[in-house]
Amino acid sequence: MELYVSVHREDAHAPRCYEYRPLDKIKMPKRLRDPVLVAMAEKLKSLKGRALDRRRGCTVEPVFGVMKAVLGFGQLLLRGLEKVGGEWALVCLAYNVKRLHRLGAGLSLAGAA
Repeated sequence: MELYVSVHREDAHAPRCYEYRPLDKIKMPKRLRDPVLVAMAEKLKSLKGRALDRRRGCTVEPVFGVMKAVLGFGQLLLRGLEKVGGEWALVCLAYNVKRLHRLGAGLSLAGAA
């Protein structure tokens, strides 16, 4: 089995929507020391590795990235299965409404002039 793992945080330079403190300096990514991550970085340098990594963008992963980075939904705030289900439904609703708006779905109310 050949594994492909993330070698760095993609959102390391993304501003947080709740961050009000002044930014002193941009945190640069740390140097890779873990042999697994170093091997993965080498694997991603090849054409085949980059092509396989690009395929990840066609999956559901970007949706969660948008929810975390753009919508500011990093973690669940409520406890309990029913409350978490409601919170997750709201986040999904916000994502879908934002996506419909961006795609210009042109939805109109029935009977509206």
